[in-house]
Amino acid sequence: MINKKLSEITYEDIIELVEEKIPEGKRLEYKREINLDNEKNKKKLLEEITAFANTNGGYIIVGISDDKNAAEQYAATGFVLPTNEDVFKQKLQNIIAMRTEPQLKNVESRLISNEDGSKQFFVIMVPESVQKPHRIRTEGSSGFYLRTTTGVSSMDVNELRIAFGYGNELNRMLKRYEDERLAAIQEEIVDLFNGQHPAFIFHAYPLGALTGSAYYTIEDILNAERASSMNSLPLARYERIVVDGVKTGTINKEDKENGQLYLFNNGIIEMYRSYYFGTTGETAYMGEKPYIASVVLFEELRELLKCVFKYYEKLQISYPIIICAQVLYGQSYILAESNWQLTTAHPHTIDRELVQLPQIRVDDINENIETSILKELLDALWNAAGYYKCSFFNDDGTIDEAKVHY
Repeated sequence: MINKKLSEITYEDIIELVEEKIPEGKRLEYKREINLDNEKNKKKLLEEITAFANTNGGYIIVGISDDKNAAEQYAATGFVLPTNEDVFKQKLQNIIAMRTEPQLKNVESRLISNEDGSKQFFVIMVPESVQKPHRIRTEGSSGFYLRTTTGVSSMDVNELRIAFGYGNELNRMLKRYEDERLAAIQEEIVDLFNGQHPAFIFHAYPLGALTGSAYYTIEDILNAERASSMNSLPLARYERIVVDGVKTGTINKEDKENGQLYLFNNGIIEMYRSYYFGTTGETAYMGEKPYIASVVLFEELRELLKCVFKYYEKLQISYPIIICAQVLYGQSYILAESNWQLTTAHPHTIDRELVQLPQIRVDDINENIETSILKELLDALWNAAGYYKCSFFNDDGTIDEAKVHY
């Protein structure tokens, strides 16, 4: 059960741990009970939770006793919640939020019962944290902890030094991966068009993908694609299963909608698309000009972001997630802000071959997350084209829907 998602763990899985005498270890902790009203108990529990987060993640199963002096060391005693499940889970989350630094997120918990509910276990799943190390803050003390094969131990100076360097290493890994994918896309575009051709590129990186701790089967990917409506996006045609995920889209020089959506088996999402780039006809005030159909880009990016977060919800991917985007070979292109038409006789142009839009870190989901990401990305793109901000948003950050329909 160690490699299962929390939602997939069954009562039988827990009983099997006891019957097979599976010992506690680096990713598994047994507890007979927990008391969230007792300060000593809370401190011990927080030590165990942060130790898992600071190491490789793990599970705490409440309702299994571990008594080395008993005839049977492990016993499925069960655990009766002192209140209803939702209240107990919320109380646990509040304690974690208030007593961990930086605040530990994505800790999940669930009550698992037999068929008649006569025996229950409370399971806490702690993912490895990309923000580690975390420390606990309790009255009169604080500390950093690691999980070992024998239990919880305090971090020494060298372990702390390594842990604090973890975030910098993740940033370096992200930069290397992003550079590799950008180079691959550039090569593909140049081969396809026999030269440079503009494209908008989008990536979503769950940081767990960079550590090698994430893997999803083709079945997982296809189920999440359908559940999130990712398969209804404009590029969701000509689906192809490949060794590291699923590709959809058209890679065809004659197809003006040329582009690709790539769902990797480590959870990374990649999209690039040339559809937004065109050339105006002759006008009274200027000759032909290359332009970006920004209304179309806006609408499609908005739909993509909605699908991305539904897709990750279906896969139960842990946050944070990093959103990155670029405009490749967009030098001298201008923004057409109204249904593929230029709205000014003297438009600004993008001044560089590669526009790197800001990396956006998403630590959790909220109802306005797609709009805030969209605004940050498009404000940066408008800046690159010489404008103060994206004109599709009102001053309060909401979308001006009248401007974005085509």
